[in-house]
Amino acid sequence: MRKKAAPRRAPEELVALGKRNRLPVVEDLGSGCLVDLSSVGINEPTVRESVEAGFSLVLFSGDKMLGGPQAGIIAGKKDLVQKVRRHPLFRALRVDKLTIAAMEATLHAYLRGAWKEIPALRMMQMSFEEISARTDAFYRTLSAKIANADAEVEITDGRSLVGGGSTPAQSLPTRVIGFASARHSASELEVRLRTGATPVVARIEEERLLIDLRTVFPEQEAALAEALAQVLR
Repeated sequence: MRKKAAPRRAPEELVALGKRNRLPVVEDLGSGCLVDLSSVGINEPTVRESVEAGFSLVLFSGDKMLGGPQAGIIAGKKDLVQKVRRHPLFRALRVDKLTIAAMEATLHAYLRGAWKEIPALRMMQMSFEEISARTDAFYRTLSAKIANADAEVEITDGRSLVGGGSTPAQSLPTRVIGFASARHSASELEVRLRTGATPVVARIEEERLLIDLRTVFPEQEAALAEALAQVLR
């Protein structure tokens, strides 16, 4: 008979258990969320909450929801952080100066409250109305480019997936553009788009290729329209 999984302990219980046994308690937070994003529909614990809960060390990503370069960050009690720095593996795993410079620039943006300077946060905070307006305008531009193509293009409601490893069950409302071709399957369109002169990564749902402009910078829209036109013509 399969045993039921033990219920997850609350942070304060784990911290108290560690203190009673004189053991450090480490939390792998994963996403690296530094600010409260509940106002946009994302409920993710922040690094500050974990540190203030009393965890000895908190591990999280420098990329993902933090929005900086790909890296790992270890925060927490000073003596334990210093102990990690003295470990022989630290020299082999430490990041380079470019990563540190990129992380510094990202954290400076947080300190200034300049959320719009961080692409990941800017994308997540884009309202449904804003994404709808951009999608409608892009649809008109693309439709003019593929007027003679044997393809179907439509706008539908969708969900923007926030992240796989950090927030796998959370998403944001969005508008997506779906594509179908009489000459190519959705999988073939995806490969053609990904391997074209301007590589574009899209997703497939119900045999339709989908583009979510939440993940596209406004200045990239012209190149995206041209890449799609080349694939659909």
